[in-house]
Amino acid sequence: MAKNKRPRKHYRPKPCYVPVWTEKDKSNIKALFEHAELVTMLKLPTGEATMDDLCCIRDTLNLCLMGCMTRDWLDKEEVKAAEPVIRRAGLALIASVDKCIDRNPLQPRYVFTGDAIKAIQAGVAVAGPYINDSIDAIPGETVREFFAMKHLTRGKDARYAYSPEQLRRAIDRNTTIEWSQK
Repeated sequence: MAKNKRPRKHYRPKPCYVPVWTEKDKSNIKALFEHAELVTMLKLPTGEATMDDLCCIRDTLNLCLMGCMTRDWLDKEEVKAAEPVIRRAGLALIASVDKCIDRNPLQPRYVFTGDAIKAIQAGVAVAGPYINDSIDAIPGETVREFFAMKHLTRGKDARYAYSPEQLRRAIDRNTTIEWSQK
C-alpha cells in the first residue's frame, strides 16, 4: 500500500428528525378545536361570541374542508355528504359576520339568525369529530394541513379557490419540526 495516501474524512451521519407526538401535544391541539365546538353551542345563540371565537370556528371548518379535499383514502360518499354542510356553515358564518360589522363597524356585536346558527352548528358537528379522529390517527398530517390552511387563507376573502393538487403541494411543502413554537 502506498504511504503517500491522503487522510480521508471521518463519516458523520446526518441527524434524522422524526416528529413525536405526546399525549400532551395531542390534548393541546384538541383543545383548540373543542373550543370551537363550545363556542358554537354556548356563545353563538346568546350573542356573546368574540371575533377570536369566530376565527376559531372558521379555522375548524377550513381545516375539515381541506382534509376532505386532500385525503384520498377517505370514503367518497361520506366526503360528498359532508362537504356541502361544511361549505354552507362557512358561508353562513361569513355572511353573518359581514352583516354584524356593517351594522356597527366600531364595536360589532355578533348576533346570528336562527338559520345561520343551525347551519354553523351542523358544520361544526361534522368538523369536530373529524378533526379529533384525525389528531388521534395522524397528528403530524393534521398539523401540516392546519399550517398550510392558515398560510393559504391568510389575507383572502370568501372567493378564493384552490385545486386539490395545489392544496396537496402546500401541505407537502409545509414541514413542522416543532409545532408548539408557532
